[in-house]
Amino acid sequence: MLCRTFRTLYRSIGICCLTIPLAWGNPDTATEEGTKAAVSWLEFVDEGAFEKSWQHLHPALKSEVGEIAWKEMLTQMHDAMGQSTSRTLVGAKYTQQLPEAPPGEYVVVQYETRFKMGTMIETVVPRKGSDGRWRVSGYFVRQDPQAK
Repeated sequence: MLCRTFRTLYRSIGICCLTIPLAWGNPDTATEEGTKAAVSWLEFVDEGAFEKSWQHLHPALKSEVGEIAWKEMLTQMHDAMGQSTSRTLVGAKYTQQLPEAPPGEYVVVQYETRFKMGTMIETVVPRKGSDGRWRVSGYFVRQDPQAK
């Protein structure tokens, strides 16, 4: 059930894969800013402040997923996996193109995250808004294929 919920959310924002070409421009500054936004946002998730995490989403994602559905999804995930105990940055890539997503500036940030129930790959996708602020436009958790 939890996987189905994540798959539905995954499809609803139109990001179907994470094979992402690097974009032109100055990706270093954007990657740093996007990664900082991901770290700040994950603090809300780690604290169980799911309402705050929803408030800090990119408007495009907020229009796809209501606040109640968002809080329910994160609560289910938290209940199933437990609290995160550590998080290691795997990588961050800046792009202006994501599959089936509108053009924009994105940073795809991946972490290897240990939860009480096992190790997962967490992907946070901040998107730069028209106001210049980076907000999360995607959040995905999948099993780490290398975890034992």
